[in-house]
Amino acid sequence: MGRIRNVSSDLPREVGRGGVRAARLSKKDAADKPKRSRVGARATRTANERVKVVEEPLVIEEFESVWDALGFSPQEAANLQARSKLMLQLRTIIREHGWTQVVAAKRCGVSQSWINDLLRGKIDKFSIDALINMATALGRRVDFELKAA
Repeated sequence: MGRIRNVSSDLPREVGRGGVRAARLSKKDAADKPKRSRVGARATRTANERVKVVEEPLVIEEFESVWDALGFSPQEAANLQARSKLMLQLRTIIREHGWTQVVAAKRCGVSQSWINDLLRGKIDKFSIDALINMATALGRRVDFELKAA
């Protein structure tokens, strides 16, 4: 074993080379430092007993869709809802046929990583155009219907 060095005297030399330096506290700061609490069942129990629970009334809001609840504008919510429906239907087709990601990618005319993103629900990776192209490649026809808002 090597010799035991004095850590505090070696630290200033290590600073220039990216070493670690001990924290220095004045005696005044050390006296102001709060004492550490014990960790354990008793300490947790006493800490929980001191917590005052303030119950606030529960407010329930209703939204047209999850996209509205997340704070998207009506235009963004409609776009996300259309994309999510197309993605779910494409995922259902792939699973019903039992295709692997590679086979599904060849049939849809996209890469395997796109199919992986589709199956994982990564909606931000797909445009409506891309999803329509994938559905068409699978021999499906996409139909949209406008409804009064």
